Amino acid sequence: MAVPVSVDLYFRGSGTWERVAQFRLVDGQIGVVHEPEAADLITAMLTEGYRPTGSDQTEPVTIETPAAFMTALMAPHEASYYRFVDTTEPQAAPGPPVP
Repeated sequence: MAVPVSVDLYFRGSGTWERVAQFRLVDGQIGVVHEPEAADLITAMLTEGYRPTGSDQTEPVTIETPAAFMTALMAPHEASYYRFVDTTEPQAAPGPPVP
């Protein structure tokens, strides 16, 4: 599996999916653009790392290993209120992820 270079984060609120952040891998570094309401979550992910909910992974993956971080975002997880979508390749019909 190729390392994703663009991953969008969607949250489900009031029954609709909304994109709240986009992670990008550029020149070996993680960049992120996010909505203001996601600031605390994104800050935590960038400083403390990310561990998919319900995974066997015991330690969070940090941005110190950018390719592993982007790959971890796409790992299966148990949360139903957020989704990561690989947006590396343009999609025919852009939009929120299918639950």
